[in-house]
Amino acid sequence: MRKVVRAFLVVVLLTAAGKVPAQFMDIGGGFIDAGVHGAVMKGITRKSAKQSDVTGPAPLSPAQKAALQFVPSMEQRQRNYASFVEKTRAVDPAGADQLQQTLSQNDILAVAEAPFRDLGFDMYNVADAYAMWFVTAWLAGQGRVDTPSAETLGAVRDQVESAFGTLPVLLSTDDATKQEAAEAHYLQSILISVTVEAAQSDAAYLEKVKVAVKQGAVASGMDLDAFELTETGFVLRQ
Repeated sequence: MRKVVRAFLVVVLLTAAGKVPAQFMDIGGGFIDAGVHGAVMKGITRKSAKQSDVTGPAPLSPAQKAALQFVPSMEQRQRNYASFVEKTRAVDPAGADQLQQTLSQNDILAVAEAPFRDLGFDMYNVADAYAMWFVTAWLAGQGRVDTPSAETLGAVRDQVESAFGTLPVLLSTDDATKQEAAEAHYLQSILISVTVEAAQSDAAYLEKVKVAVKQGAVASGMDLDAFELTETGFVLRQ
């Protein structure tokens, strides 16, 4: 999304010419796994079925809403950065060195807070982080860099919040684990956005990026091609 990219020109250096960042292949982070993706997909499936008893995402209780938030720790953020670099190093040593240098010189997620907030996303809300990744990855899979409307983004946030509210694990997940999950997905969103933007003038490279983003999502349990993004959020592709 271009509104995200403008704030992160510094990380464009992470996209080596013609080479798709290996980070796309490992989304991961905290407690988010195939079961979490499944809960989100289940909610979208129910919405798409247009059942008479489904009028929209169920409201969360105060306890459920509170469970989506976490108190951030700079020490945990540094651990998250280090973990992200080491996961990258396992498949792309050179890319990991470049990523480590960038993250040591710039607190990318601190820079992200204002532009994400302008789009309606809370840096310290794990459901918002997942929703941002979901939208960014889906757009990337289409080769798109546009920013969806506020209505669309709000609808996706509501969908994800409702799905996360059904997860009992959230009530027992500590702040460090939620921060790890949120920051992994926000960082992925940034890397995806700047890479897709950089690929716009190179059709062959853009195709590689699209495939890599989709494969990374599938590896973690989410089939992006199963959905369409609409003004009312994600729906199943017909």
